[in-house]
Amino acid sequence: MWHLCDNQNWFRETPKQCKIVKQLPKFEDWRLYSVTNPNRELRVIKKLDNILKRNSARLLQEPYPTKVEMNNIYKAALRAPDHAWLRPTSFIEIKDKGIEKLSKIFEEFASKNVDQKNIDKYKNAPYRAPMIIAAVNTYKEHPKVPKIEQMLSTAASVQNILLALNALKYSSIWR
Repeated sequence: MWHLCDNQNWFRETPKQCKIVKQLPKFEDWRLYSVTNPNRELRVIKKLDNILKRNSARLLQEPYPTKVEMNNIYKAALRAPDHAWLRPTSFIEIKDKGIEKLSKIFEEFASKNVDQKNIDKYKNAPYRAPMIIAAVNTYKEHPKVPKIEQMLSTAASVQNILLALNALKYSSIWR
């Protein structure tokens, strides 16, 4: 048990001269609290909630984000770490008739590369979501930024998209 004393210090064991202000059962909970500004506690917890409570959804359905919301989501995506400001990431937004086109592309690929019994699985895959965002990593030659780092930058941008969607109360999944 951790104890916040009136002198704004945390102690595992309560000193005799300390008046207990707050108790926390686990060390992990202790990290969420500010000792210098108690009002900050709730803001920190709410911000962390977006990360701590995000889950991938099995079922995705309309509505999908508006253009204004997507603009903000892409801004959040581009805040991902990007050594040397190379911007190796771009996005392709697929929705409405684009889903149908993607389904045909998947079906064509499957007919040439997959067992006949699995073609429908590929054909129906794009219909699992009303909107798909494809992240594209374009490697840019740089002496200090290897390809793997640029790929990780793209992955981080996708994570930012998932967090931004969650903050706007949309469900999402990484596939």
